[in-house]
Amino acid sequence: MHIIAVDDEKLARQALAMSLQQVFVDDEIHSFGKVKDCMNCVTELVEKGQEPAYAFLDIQLRGSTGIELARDIKEVSPDTTVIFVTAYNDYASEAFSVRASGYLLKPVDAEAIRNVIDTVTPAKEQKKRGWNPVSATSDAQTDDGLSLVTFGKFAAFVNRQELKFDRSKSKELLALLVDKRGAGLTNSEIEMYLWEDTPGDKRKNGYVQKVISSLMKTLREAGVEDAVDKRYNYLALRPEKVRCDLYAFLQGDVAAVNSYYGIYMEEYSWAEPTIGLLEQWK
Repeated sequence: MHIIAVDDEKLARQALAMSLQQVFVDDEIHSFGKVKDCMNCVTELVEKGQEPAYAFLDIQLRGSTGIELARDIKEVSPDTTVIFVTAYNDYASEAFSVRASGYLLKPVDAEAIRNVIDTVTPAKEQKKRGWNPVSATSDAQTDDGLSLVTFGKFAAFVNRQELKFDRSKSKELLALLVDKRGAGLTNSEIEMYLWEDTPGDKRKNGYVQKVISSLMKTLREAGVEDAVDKRYNYLALRPEKVRCDLYAFLQGDVAAVNSYYGIYMEEYSWAEPTIGLLEQWK
């Protein structure tokens, strides 16, 4: 197994490599001070069919950042688990954007590395079984269902392909239903959430119905219409029909908890109260 370590400070890099070797006794540690050297190594390993298992990256690098490096690594080696090692704790939110699996503060010793590895290993094993550990809620669910990502910006996937919505409000409506976790909404409640600036505007009444119809059409064409319970003046998500990082988090799923870095549906202001709930659970 190959392990990548990157830190542009020599002493810190040496200390990290030594700690990693204590944990990965029989594995090969590749340590680098330069981003270019790291990427050359990763590319070479991938070409040999020896994709690195883990990449431990310092976030503050000369001329670049660990965030940017993580994105580059993920492009050529998507199954590599990225774990950030840094002296600063204010990068955790941005770290989520590259699906980092762990976040360690310096100084890091072997015990801290073992702890984070114990946390991310279930996620790696789940991924080998063919589904996204961040959005999964149980082994019984299949890959062709509706998967929902709420940590960061909201996204919906079917067969691992992102759903495209005809209307931005249709996507927001699905996000709202996810946030409500199975609770039903009336048309007027939907209007209140989706148009917070102009509640009760009569011009919106007809548009709400168009947004609902557009959402149901998108789900129907993707074969996942049954994920939403639609009745007269009532709309609700069926949580048992979807995989969702939020729901997995609330069920105590290790991979989901480890993937949350303080950002939840950041594009929607109505989602802010749920952040408080997540912080309490965290």
